[in-house]
Amino acid sequence: MDHPEAVVVSVATRTEGVRVSVDEGPTLRRRRLGAELKRCREAAGMTQESVSRHFEWHAAKVTRIETARVAVTARDVRDLLTLYKVQDQDYREA
Repeated sequence: MDHPEAVVVSVATRTEGVRVSVDEGPTLRRRRLGAELKRCREAAGMTQESVSRHFEWHAAKVTRIETARVAVTARDVRDLLTLYKVQDQDYREA
């Protein structure tokens, strides 16, 4: 089930010369977001445990976000990107 704030992203693919539009579902978007957040965390030199301690989250929350087992709020994404010192505004808004 889609969340009201979810955005549908269209991806164009080619199948035998025919252009087909495929909508990414919320699970795929969540997986991509989780992978990007993990990449940012690792680039910042932080562990999942240190992030969880910083926000006083359950130890497994960061793991669940990065593996797309739970939906993540826009606020959590902003807070994580701030913690990871991601300053590129275009990247943050993507």
